[in-house]
Amino acid sequence: MRSIILSIVLTMFTANLFAQKESFDVLTYKPIKNWKKEKTDKSVSFSITDDAKGTFCIINLYISIDGDADSKTNFDNSWNKIAKEQLGTGDATMEEVTTENGWELQTGSASFNKGGLSGNAMLVTATSHTKMVNMLVLFNSETYSAQLNEFISAFELKKVYAKDKTASTASTGNNNVLVGIWAANLLETSGYMNNVPQYSGGYFRKEYTFKNDGTYFYSFKNWSVYAKTILYGYETGTWSINGNTLTLAPKEGKKGEWSKKRKTSEWGNQIKLQPMKLEKISYTFETKYFSGSQSSALYLNCGKSTERDGTYADNGFSYTLKDKAIIDFPPGLK
Repeated sequence: MRSIILSIVLTMFTANLFAQKESFDVLTYKPIKNWKKEKTDKSVSFSITDDAKGTFCIINLYISIDGDADSKTNFDNSWNKIAKEQLGTGDATMEEVTTENGWELQTGSASFNKGGLSGNAMLVTATSHTKMVNMLVLFNSETYSAQLNEFISAFELKKVYAKDKTASTASTGNNNVLVGIWAANLLETSGYMNNVPQYSGGYFRKEYTFKNDGTYFYSFKNWSVYAKTILYGYETGTWSINGNTLTLAPKEGKKGEWSKKRKTSEWGNQIKLQPMKLEKISYTFETKYFSGSQSSALYLNCGKSTERDGTYADNGFSYTLKDKAIIDFPPGLK
């Protein structure tokens, strides 16, 4: 069983540009020829059986639903409901986590035997932000592995973006709306020519990572062509939401200077390192989704300048949701 599962995982979500494909919700797939297809408003399934040999293979694709921001939590919940309760499986044997187009994929499998039907079950749970989608595969023979791999190699997931959940957050206090990486990236300019900014190559970056366990990691990095050193700082602590108020309670932080190398992505030697000023601050916050740019923004307002966010402006501080961190760690601090 493990050989076919590993083969499936390795070929998963590789696009087939020449296939005639169909779409369902956030899923795009190529139907398998001569397999039975059944479609409802909540799922699409493909199946094939050989009564003479007693073999079968069934693929169920489920419509995306709201879930947790943590992909393993979504997998565990789905496995308990789809596999354990319906098929009587035990715990899943997990494969390596993979990512595709902003989705994090958790894959697990186990054998089942229920109602005279026995075989192997494999569940793939894909998570992006707080959206999740499942694919369940049931089989009892490697006879269909080539067709199954062909189906999965042409399988694609549509990129999704965090939506504006400010209203629901204010009423329910749902922390999931902020889980993720929020960053600000200001490019340094050397002046303007014909009202067009002339960029120097330097940058000033700030970044919050809000984790599902209620902790956060903040960092900043300033690389200016007009400064001799690189400035970097970080802070860790806890975060909580009450209505539309976000409170950050720092526990530890440091900041310092590093020498430069030729590239803005390279670090020199550490020059100095000192404690960062810790400030417990409550912000009013708002998230907005912009369909034109397909991006999400976070607005924080505490009415004053802060050690983390910098100089206060009338509209507060703004950050953009990112798929991955834009600030790298200096040597020795990761």
